[in-house]
Amino acid sequence: TLTFVSYGGIFQDGQTKAAIEPFAAQSGAKVLQDGPTENSKIKAQVDSKNVTWDVVDSTNVFTAKNCGTLFMPLDTSIVDISKLPPGTKTDDCSVPAMGYGLIVVYNTKKYGANPPKNWTDFYDTAKFPGKRAIEGVPGELDPGVLEGALLADGVAPDA
Repeated sequence: TLTFVSYGGIFQDGQTKAAIEPFAAQSGAKVLQDGPTENSKIKAQVDSKNVTWDVVDSTNVFTAKNCGTLFMPLDTSIVDISKLPPGTKTDDCSVPAMGYGLIVVYNTKKYGANPPKNWTDFYDTAKFPGKRAIEGVPGELDPGVLEGALLADGVAPDA
């Protein structure tokens, strides 16, 4: 028996149909579900030594930051990571569950034929004045956003 935790709603319903039910059928494991994922609950369970969650859908930023303290390193003798796409593994305590892209959205009436085209333009408030918004969790910087900021500052992609 193991407990899977995610963010709930149709998102977790999709995970259940795509991964949890096939895993349970193939392995014979009984899978309980809980949620939503809350970092404070993870910390409270670890601090109290009363951990009831086994597999948690969390952000790679939070798992990387807390690998070895709030999260256990994966036992790669039983978790096959050989088929992960190159560059997607961010720490020893998690595997990527999904991929997504970050895009720049702008007002076509304001910028016309010369819109922002890349991260450098996104951060150039003189050339492209206006508000900026970046998806994320307060206190956590998404690696994609950090990568964009570094690229905009002239850091080579392979650095």
